[in-house]
Formats: sequence, C-alpha cells, structure tokens
Amino acid sequence: MSVLESPESTLVGATDLAAMTTFLRHFDFEETATVQVPEAAARHLYGLDAATHGVRLAVPGASSGRLNIVVTPGAASHHGPTDQGAHAIDLYTRDIEKSLRIAEGAGARVSTISSYKVGPLTLSEAKAEGPDHLEVVFLQVDRRRSSRLDTMESALSSEVHSFVWIVSRMDEGLPFWRDEAGLTTYLDVTMREPSIAAFMGLPRPDAPLRLAMMADAGGKPTRFELIEFPEDPGAAAVSWPLRGGLFAPVFTVANLEETMRNLPSARFGEVAEIVEGGSRVRAATGIAPGGVRFEVRQA
Repeated sequence: MSVLESPESTLVGATDLAAMTTFLRHFDFEETATVQVPEAAARHLYGLDAATHGVRLAVPGASSGRLNIVVTPGAASHHGPTDQGAHAIDLYTRDIEKSLRIAEGAGARVSTISSYKVGPLTLSEAKAEGPDHLEVVFLQVDRRRSSRLDTMESALSSEVHSFVWIVSRMDEGLPFWRDEAGLTTYLDVTMREPSIAAFMGLPRPDAPLRLAMMADAGGKPTRFELIEFPEDPGAAAVSWPLRGGLFAPVFTVANLEETMRNLPSARFGEVAEIVEGGSRVRAATGIAPGGVRFEVRQA
C-alpha cells in the first residue's frame, strides 16, 4: 500500500509575492486562497524567524498541480545547471513557441527550444526563468501523460505536471520514494543527448543525465522527478531556510503522524499549523535520503 500519492502541490518561496503571482498568472494560475503562517509554523516548516503569509494558486480544470507561494526574506540564489536541490517546475504546452513568447513578454529570460526523442516519444523543451530565478520548463510532446489539456481545449498549458529535484546519487534517493513512500517509477533512463545538454546548459554535449519520474499508481500530476548528473555533479544548493524560488513538493495525507511513522528513513521537523483559505492545516517538513526536502499536510 502506498504511503504517499502524487504531490498535490509545489511550495515556492517568493521575496516579492506580487511579482511572483503576476508572472504565474500569465500561465493561467489564479489565486484560490490566502495563507497565513504563524511564527511557530514559519520556524518549524521554513526556518524563518517571523510569521509570514502567502497564497495558493491553481489553474482552472485541474484538481492538483497547484502552487503554494510563501513569502520569505531569503534572497534567491542562481544555481548552476547541475547543482543539487530544487530545480524546476514543468508545464505541458500545446504551443511551445507561444508559451515562450508569453514568458518573455512577462519579463522572463527564455532559452532556445531543444527537440529530441526518448524511445517512441518526440519532445520539445524550453525554459523560462522568472522572479527569484524560478525555472519553468515548457514541454511539448506528441504523447503526453494526463493533464488538464485532455479536457480543456482552450488551455495553452497544463497544471504543474512535474516537480524536479537534482540529487547527487540517484541510488541513494530513489529507493526511498519507490520502496518506502510507495510511488510508482514510470521512467528511469540515462541519456546522452546534445540537445538536452544545450537546453540545460550542461558542461559538454555528451554529459550523461539520469532521470527518474515517479507518481502514484494513477500517474496523476504533479509527478515527482529526480535527476542525477553522474559525471558532472554540481554543488549542493541551500534549501533551508526557505529562499526565493522553488522549495519542495507537497504531499497531502489522511493522517500526518501515521504517515511520518511509515516513512522511517525520512527526518521530520515538528508538526505545525497554518491557516489556508480560513481552514487550519497541520503540516510537517521532511528530508528524504539523498537530501530531498518535502512537506506533508493533513487533508
């Protein structure tokens, strides 16, 4: 039996809440709730010295793949392409060139488009760097996994379909998510692809990349991706206290304490309480083997 299902949302730190939410609105994210984080919760969940606040964002037509934006005084740092830590959020797009034009018009720095094949799939990828160095990756693929694009013909892009974290060693982190958390591994491949190297800014065209993608048995978004650069490991990026940019995947569970007991390899902080949309929500921050930081919240 799985202990965790696919991440319900992604936690993103923001030094400027208005700038972050304004940027994300260009991709159909809308505010669905305000969030209040009392001092004790800010300390236990995010390592902050004072109470903070934020908003919950979602796209119409999606039941998951949301974003939890939390204000932090911690300045964002620009990470190298292989640095370990929270890396990017991925969105499917129907028209990658249009998505890039929108991102650039919103003030983002955008990459070129890289196209390549993974098995029978043909993919095109590009990224946009928004406020606080938040990296949004657009993915156009001939056969994509489920998202709101399946039911909303008017939508250009999906909900958050993947959260991406770079690890130093895949074999140290993957077993926890697969065997202990019970997520299904839908993909585990090692690639040497010049177009990917160019898109990601890797040190050389033949730099190998190992990618593992996980989700619950239904494969619903948000999927959880780990990347390893076996020949080109980067530095470990700071993930605590909360800084501007990406921070953690958020898993919703039925019973917080039971979930924590069933994930004995993870290290958890104290349980804290936040107020989201007027409702009290209990949460805890965990660190999985391999250094991946994540959050669990009781439904």
